[in-house]
Order: sequence, then structure tokens, then C-alpha cells
Amino acid sequence: MTRSIRSDITAAAAESALLKQVVETVRWIGDGRKLTQTGALTLADARVLVPLLDTGDQLDPAIGDRVYKTKSSTELLDLSLIVGWAKAAGLVRVVRGRLVRAAPPRRRGRPARALRASVGGRDSAVHPRRRDRPAARHRPAR
Repeated sequence: MTRSIRSDITAAAAESALLKQVVETVRWIGDGRKLTQTGALTLADARVLVPLLDTGDQLDPAIGDRVYKTKSSTELLDLSLIVGWAKAAGLVRVVRGRLVRAAPPRRRGRPARALRASVGGRDSAVHPRRRDRPAARHRPAR
């Protein structure tokens, strides 16, 4: 990779709103944040993160005269996507029901592989509940 291409990539990354949101999320997590039993951020944490990151998600949206309460952070799609990308890039991980910062990656290519997986259609890196492989076949008993 030539220096000009590398500097162009670095400049583009520095201007990327998504990258800034992911970095700010990792900073905010700090020593760790408690997750719900389903593995999602708590709603209280989501209420802090949405305005901090300016994700555009609506908390307790009002449609007409009715207000629909947000019941889970999983309803906030942009926030879930940002946290999912941080997990897929190996910047954060889940340990005993807490979301914690991961150790710095020791090998190159891991964030690129995670991004390729999330953009290239293999959503399991970002949304672990989705499986892109068929169910395991069971062997008949003898």
C-alpha cells in the first residue's frame, strides 16, 4: 500500500461518523457495563448512549397522541448496530453478563474481517442470533 493511499484511508477514517460512534461507545463502556439476561444493553444505558452518540434512534416515540414506551435497547436499531460492530471488530466482548473492553488485538486484519462479514451479507458477526449455516445433522442411533 502506498503512502498516499494509506493517508487517504486514514483521513477518511478520521472523518467517519460511524467510526467515531464506535470509538465513543468503547470509551463509554470503560470497565464494563451490565447486560440484560438476553445479552442486550440495559435500557438505562441505552438512554445515556443514544444522545451521546447521536444515533438518531427514538426513545419512547410518539405517534399522534399516543406514546409508545421503549421496552428494550434492542428496539434501538442504530445503537444495536454500533454495539454489534464493536463486538464484531473485537473491541468489546461479553464476560459473565457484562460488556467489557477487549484487550488490544494482537493480529492484523481482525477489524477488516469483521467489517467484511457485516457488510458482505454474513450478519452472524454482527447479530450472533442469526445463523447462516444449516442445522447440524444428527446421525441415527445404531
